Amino acid sequence: MSEKARKQRQGGIKRDLLKTVKGKFLMMGIMGIAVALVLGLIGMTSINQNAKSSDVVTLVSEINLLQTENTANDTFISQENAASAETTSNAMEELNEETVRLADTSAKLKQIADNLKGDLDFFRV
Repeated sequence: MSEKARKQRQGGIKRDLLKTVKGKFLMMGIMGIAVALVLGLIGMTSINQNAKSSDVVTLVSEINLLQTENTANDTFISQENAASAETTSNAMEELNEETVRLADTSAKLKQIADNLKGDLDFFRV
């Protein structure tokens, strides 16, 4: 058999392969595997992107939670400061009342001391 005849026969076999049922099944199998690989790659890419998005959403949720806790702490501190200011104000009022009472008592004691001094001076003569 000559080279030319052999090449024609191989070319014919290749062309005949697609015309047979076996050849069509083989081609469909190869195409099915290729499509499955492409779909798998697309799926893996999509899952990775969703995982990254999920991580971002988780971080944003944690930030929101921390901001809420911070706001609650600020409110608690403000309430605590207000209570402390009220307590301080009440204590100052009590001290002012005590100071006024002590000043009145001091004035009365001075008046009594002046009266006693006057009485003692009267008896010394």
